[in-house]
Amino acid sequence: MKNQILLESINEWAKLFIELFEEYSSFKLQFSKLHSWVFHIYSSIREFGAINGYTTETYESLHKDYVKKPYKLTNKKEIEKQIMKIIRRKAIIIESSSKEIPKTPIALKYSKKLYEFCIQNAEIYIQTRMNDPDLEKEMKLGFKKFLECLDAYLDFYDQKLFEHEEINIKFRIYSGVTLKYGANICANNKFHKRPIFSNIAVEMNPDEIFEYTSDNGVCFAQVLLITEIIMNYEEPMHLALVQWYDFKSSITNF
Repeated sequence: MKNQILLESINEWAKLFIELFEEYSSFKLQFSKLHSWVFHIYSSIREFGAINGYTTETYESLHKDYVKKPYKLTNKKEIEKQIMKIIRRKAIIIESSSKEIPKTPIALKYSKKLYEFCIQNAEIYIQTRMNDPDLEKEMKLGFKKFLECLDAYLDFYDQKLFEHEEINIKFRIYSGVTLKYGANICANNKFHKRPIFSNIAVEMNPDEIFEYTSDNGVCFAQVLLITEIIMNYEEPMHLALVQWYDFKSSITNF
């Protein structure tokens, strides 16, 4: 009974459609697709399922993965720009492998490991950390700027990244590090129940000296994150994300 009602509805729709638009068609609506729709669509759907050209499943899935999900990860400012960065990062991640990266010996002596995450889940992991009410403002600021620095890193190493079929990048964030000559640097949310973020002096590269307001070539900053980046295609990188006290570059303050 329901099948008959559906067939009658299709026929009624076709008759009305032809009555309304036939005079505007030089071919009198003698189209094969219209014929197929009226006389064959029902049997085709029953036998083969949704027909090509009449399903939106693919586009809805793409919209979800490349618009809705990235949108939720933005801060709702310059949305298009943020979405494009997230999609770009995702495209690089797709090329990466889920294999565990083997431990690599390091020259520096790190203190307690606070966090560890891979590039595949960096976006979600950092957002989770930033929403932690117990996190100090310095470390929240470090996490907030971490993705910007990661984007700058990916831009800088863009060619090198695409030379490798598999890209594995893991990030480790530590509470402190002992440098070669025994100096200690800390970036700890809770050190004996108190936050500690070291102030440091950095001797700047002479080639970049005009980008800085320096004291005889020395600049001063506060350490926000102490990071080790482990990659499968080159030696680990040992980096500190800092906030400059006297940085004058128009590009970034980090």
